[in-house]
Amino acid sequence: MRIRTYLVLVGLTCFSQASLGQQGQTWIAGLGMGQAFGVNEDHSRPFVLVGRAEAVAFNSIVPGVSPEFGISLFTLESKNTGAPTDYRTQLIAPDLRFRFSPLTTLQWFPYLYGGAGMAIYKVLQVPLAAAPAAKLSNAAPFFTTGVGISHQITENIGLDLNFGASIALSDDINPVEDGIDDGWWSGVLSIYWIF
Repeated sequence: MRIRTYLVLVGLTCFSQASLGQQGQTWIAGLGMGQAFGVNEDHSRPFVLVGRAEAVAFNSIVPGVSPEFGISLFTLESKNTGAPTDYRTQLIAPDLRFRFSPLTTLQWFPYLYGGAGMAIYKVLQVPLAAAPAAKLSNAAPFFTTGVGISHQITENIGLDLNFGASIALSDDINPVEDGIDDGWWSGVLSIYWIF
């Protein structure tokens, strides 16, 4: 069993090196829109619009590992149900992600990503049950992870779809505090340009 597992891993590594060996370092820049919802003390979790700009250096570290710098803009909120946890918070979230894509073809690039950033937030609607010591305008580090796929449509244009979760090291994005850090899920479809 161990030998079979080893042979499968070696085969996958050789396949990924062969497919990536055909591709050099490539720069892309993209703009996208999608949806997100907050994961915090308010459980209504409506979807909100999210915008994202990103730049990726494909295969710039080692084949299959690509850094991505991006910035997302969105406003998390509740459904205004009259609950004491209703809130509205605007976020600007720059981040640095690393895409891991060992199995690619010339047109398809599935990947996993992980990274970190800074959630710069401002609470626009303070909940009735907000903690007295909550910081209503601040910045907090966050970590993000997810999956995605890129598809090269033409020589210079492609599409990217990704979906993932982020957790901030703060319980004040919704300033009702429960001792659990706040976060969000997001999905974004981007069009990108290849340089």
